[in-house]
Amino acid sequence: MKNLILTYGLLTWVEKLSQHRMTLVLSNTLRGESMFKKILAMAFAIITVATLGFAHPALADGAGTFSANCAACHAGGGNVINPTATLSQADLEKNGKHSIEAIVTQVTYGKAPMPAFGGKLTDDQIQEVAEYVLSQADAGW
Repeated sequence: MKNLILTYGLLTWVEKLSQHRMTLVLSNTLRGESMFKKILAMAFAIITVATLGFAHPALADGAGTFSANCAACHAGGGNVINPTATLSQADLEKNGKHSIEAIVTQVTYGKAPMPAFGGKLTDDQIQEVAEYVLSQADAGW
């Protein structure tokens, strides 16, 4: 909800900038046009960061933790050790791992040949990795 309010506020600000642009266009100043483009580009960047960066911060953190700890075996949702136990949606469902809770348990306690990460990663990191894996699986990696 906070993201929606922030995004709405930024869009309102961009709308006011557009109204200001009309004034600049009417005055036909090259400097004003250039400044407007810079401001509009900055507003676009802020909106992008607000909606992508803040909408799912756990996914961003989960992606980093996954890259550092899981990608050696599970790059791109695969499984270099057991090709029948990938992180694809179909394999997760087939193996009873298509839920945050199931993935958290798997990552925390491991299951041969996968090691346990419960002592290496924090509970928050494991939760973020589980959310990331499930979102990637649902999106098809």
